Amino acid sequence: MFTDAGIDGKKFDAAVNSFAVNGKVARMDKNTATKNIRGVPALIVNGKYQINMGSIKARGEQFNIKLTALIKYLAAKTN
Repeated sequence: MFTDAGIDGKKFDAAVNSFAVNGKVARMDKNTATKNIRGVPALIVNGKYQINMGSIKARGEQFNIKLTALIKYLAAKTN
């Protein structure tokens, strides 16, 4: 798929298997387990609040407004 898009296969393999990518994947795996993330998208605020998107009872623009308000509220919490 990547080579069909014009990406050099050897360069792609080198990047995917690099120390930096392996470190980021390990961090993602740890965060997924620690934060109990079960699906995508998962939104974590302040490293401790996971937003349940299904709990926001709105659609369209009202959903965005309520989600933004919830994020701001959780981001402002100090405890």
